Amino acid sequence: MDLLQGYESATSDYAPSPPRLKRKAASSLAHAIKLPTPNAAAYQPKRRAIARAPSSAPKDPEPLPTLLDAGTVPPAAAVSDATVPSRELQRWRASYRINCVRWNPRFPSLLATAGMSSTMHIFDAFRAVCKRQLDGLHTDAIKDVQWVLDGQSLVSASYDRTLVHVDVETMQARATYTGTHRFTALAMHPSDMHLVLAGDDAGHVVCWDLRDRQPARALQQTCGEVHALAFLPDMASPRSRTQFLSTSTVTKTSAADKAVAVWDFDSGALVKQCIYSQGYTCSSISVHPTAPYLALQSHGNYIATVSTRTLKLSKRRYEGHTSQGYGVHCSFNATGSLLASGDVHGHVYVYEAQRPRLLFSARPHTNVCMTVQCHPRYPHVLATGGWDNIVTVWT
Repeated sequence: MDLLQGYESATSDYAPSPPRLKRKAASSLAHAIKLPTPNAAAYQPKRRAIARAPSSAPKDPEPLPTLLDAGTVPPAAAVSDATVPSRELQRWRASYRINCVRWNPRFPSLLATAGMSSTMHIFDAFRAVCKRQLDGLHTDAIKDVQWVLDGQSLVSASYDRTLVHVDVETMQARATYTGTHRFTALAMHPSDMHLVLAGDDAGHVVCWDLRDRQPARALQQTCGEVHALAFLPDMASPRSRTQFLSTSTVTKTSAADKAVAVWDFDSGALVKQCIYSQGYTCSSISVHPTAPYLALQSHGNYIATVSTRTLKLSKRRYEGHTSQGYGVHCSFNATGSLLASGDVHGHVYVYEAQRPRLLFSARPHTNVCMTVQCHPRYPHVLATGGWDNIVTVWT
């Protein structure tokens, strides 16, 4: 009994200390990082969540900016007092070689461009801002474009054998005509805004009524590819009959007298040929706005003139530029005092119309200056386009 009591007293004197594991747990809890309480959203039924979710429907496209504003005044053209365009006002680069540039007859700041692409562009030319890009209308290069007289739409002629009448405000095609050959030239009727002449590379000339989707009326066949078409002023037509002039490729020497011909618009009959029998192809026509004559851009490196009264070739010609077989354009200005022309070396030439004297020349392009278009309202403004993809505006 005494031994047991001694054992109990001995074991009580040497009681074991608390286990270290508990002290480590206590110390680790003391230094633990407190995480923020998760901010979990309250549960919502699936139907209620779908009903409250924002709509994923596509938004309506923003309306296009206003394009046709007759009150817009070109600032540079309005204040300029120059008599000969000699200063480059704007320059921009397109994505294709330029075949033609056309000023809008009603809205003075708009310029249409087309070329070796299926896309056309409408620019604010005095600010070098693209207003419209017309895609999906053609599948091949565009040779010519012409504004309709009201200035709200234009007609394009393409190598894909189609003519397209497109509304430039909405960028939608109003009508399309498909031919059998590639279209190469256009001319709008001077008084009826719904009629347009079109020539193709097979020598055919057709008249298309923009209101009619039926095949166009065929007028006549020239000797080769049609390069240019132009309506003659009423003073040239006896009994005020509407006549037009066509230029086509000289296919052989014996057919040189048929390269430039005058046709009656109503009947389609040939009025006169043997007008220009020099043996060269004429690529462009520009009718003088007031005087009774017109200009023919010849591949003989000069511009010939023809009287619209007698329909005979005159001795006046404008020389100094080079065409070398390219379809270079020429253009009279609004008053008829100047005649501008392009050049295969990239130059633009401005001649005095009354006397064939060179007034100004410059080289805005590094490749062929294919098209030159004088402004229909401002006599000292012109636009150029070249095969270096450059468009320039001069004042």
